[in-house]
Amino acid sequence: MKTKNILPTDTEWNKIKEFVESFKNNSAFNDPKNQFYGKVINYGSFFADQCYHPDIDAGDKQLYDNADWLIKQIREDDIGSKVAEMTESVRSTGVKDRILLLSNTDPNATFKGLVFDGCSKTIVTRNLEHDGVITRKPMRAGLVKDHALIKFLCKWADEVRLAFNNHLPASENSAEDIKAAVGRKINAADKETVNSKEFKASLAAWAYHVCDARRAESTVKKWVQEALRRREQQEQGIRSYRDEKYRRNTIKKALDAGVLLDDGTEFSIDSDTWTDENSFEHDEYKVYLRTPTAGMTEKIIGQELLRRKTNNSPSIKSVVITLSKKTKSVEVYKDSKGVMEKLDFSSSDITDKQSLFDYVFQLGQLVNYDEGTLNTCEDCEKEIKKLTKDDDA
Repeated sequence: MKTKNILPTDTEWNKIKEFVESFKNNSAFNDPKNQFYGKVINYGSFFADQCYHPDIDAGDKQLYDNADWLIKQIREDDIGSKVAEMTESVRSTGVKDRILLLSNTDPNATFKGLVFDGCSKTIVTRNLEHDGVITRKPMRAGLVKDHALIKFLCKWADEVRLAFNNHLPASENSAEDIKAAVGRKINAADKETVNSKEFKASLAAWAYHVCDARRAESTVKKWVQEALRRREQQEQGIRSYRDEKYRRNTIKKALDAGVLLDDGTEFSIDSDTWTDENSFEHDEYKVYLRTPTAGMTEKIIGQELLRRKTNNSPSIKSVVITLSKKTKSVEVYKDSKGVMEKLDFSSSDITDKQSLFDYVFQLGQLVNYDEGTLNTCEDCEKEIKKLTKDDDA
């Protein structure tokens, strides 16, 4: 099993944790007996406005030419939902924790080094200083100068950053942080390794270790299984739509393009009519996204029953978009058809034999076939028959 450069050994894990602990409690800076003493030093002249991010600052030649530090890594959710919370924290109390910097080992490099941890806080601080909300001043930082230690930290970048986050309750790793890290480990392994029982067990242990026992082991195992399914979906040409923003934009484009319903009529939602570009809020429709998560079908049924009972706007139509986690084409359609049938209340006494949801669709997941389009229950049935016929041929 080839995991040498994918998952750290126990010795490497211990070194990662010892480095993070030493950096946080100052012993790496103050204790000559600490193994990292002299390899990382206090850096007193680090300013947020001396940093360049290739995506955020793209096209800013002046900043590129004058910046000392390069920022490459920012957690996905920090760019979105956590920015407001982090901005308020920095505005009120500043950044109390040291920023981790790595010295550039190439003497001819453009930048002095890399902002390795504390990237989001650095960007937020820079923005607040630029807007005049807070006064420009140096941020506390630690600079790693030892080449061997730099190489080690870069090799295990995920583990180091996740370990730093576990020390900060406000920035604690989210489920998506862990899932994304697990996905990167899976993508770094070859197919034979990924399919081995040993790797799957080691990966689950790794993820639990990363969580620092802050999550239930059974929960972590489910995350690993989900990431492995996504890998298998990719190999089978099945789109999982894991990225929330991409998934939302794809659904809105599909709804704008419209779909031919089973009764021969057409349905669409104009892309210009959404009230919020970052959600499915709409004045005329209640849109539910049924992700392949345990209990999600029952959850949206309960939400719609409650909405219809308490809502004073009966003209608002309900729309469900469903996704499947299956790893074979025919199973994707079977799973989606089963969900649609479960959402069909036209024969139920609960709704007086009236439909509970006005429109229910499956978001096409087969790459280069129906991805990004909407399928009805009848469409799924046709695909099942077609694929079953192909298998029997």
